[in-house]
Amino acid sequence: MRVGIIGAQSRHVEYFGELINKSSLFGGARVEYIWGGDAPERLKECAAAVGIENIAGTPSEVVDSCDAVLITLRDGGTHAAYAVECLEKHKPVFVDKPFTRSVKDAVTILNTAVRTGTPFTGGSTLCFLPCIPDLKRKSPASPFIRVSYRADPFSPYGGWYFYGSHLTDLCAAICGTDAYSVCAKLSGSEVTADVYYPGKKVRIFSAPHVERAAVTMDAEYVLDDKECYFHGVKTFFDVVSGKQSPDGERLLFSVRLMDAIMRSLASGRDVSV
Repeated sequence: MRVGIIGAQSRHVEYFGELINKSSLFGGARVEYIWGGDAPERLKECAAAVGIENIAGTPSEVVDSCDAVLITLRDGGTHAAYAVECLEKHKPVFVDKPFTRSVKDAVTILNTAVRTGTPFTGGSTLCFLPCIPDLKRKSPASPFIRVSYRADPFSPYGGWYFYGSHLTDLCAAICGTDAYSVCAKLSGSEVTADVYYPGKKVRIFSAPHVERAAVTMDAEYVLDDKECYFHGVKTFFDVVSGKQSPDGERLLFSVRLMDAIMRSLASGRDVSV
């Protein structure tokens, strides 16, 4: 399987590319093409590090030349257009976090995937860790859950969207998609968002100095933010092969939750999800 990458600015190019090209853990899959108009200064470096032979002149060249595509652009606002092109051309696609920056874009991707019957997945690779299903099973017995990780509301790569999406993705994966409201506050560079589910409150907490991704319920569970890349890539190939179904509901809810948190931060009030 020929795999292409759209986007060179993120270090995820190396993380994903090395797993596919150097580990030989995914059959005959190999990253063969990359386009990096978002960071042309990194193209030769990361292509050489991963062993990518072809530097494409356009994103469409990547899509047309490959069997599956990883979108690793840091700006989630650009993801939908490239994802839709992949899906329309029946090329399975992994859309890196943040999946999108708007609910409209997320719906567009999901609807296009359904209409074309093309596999997709994406979002935070933390959601693909083997411990997540167990945490999901435990979550109904916990009236209060805390999800924490680093995120910078003033990040040059899209503010809180960029790393905050890890937290909203984890909230969706572990606690479900039936939250009805959120109240978020900003204190310096710390973001606290209380997400209300029927009979449950989930607190999302982030700050740039938080080093570990963790979920607290009956105990604190620290998530491995290095091992997650392998499980993200493995899930993508499992989705491509039909071994696993796309989890569009999780991704859409995460974007809706992110949108609600941003609206709550802007208004200073509780908002519906």
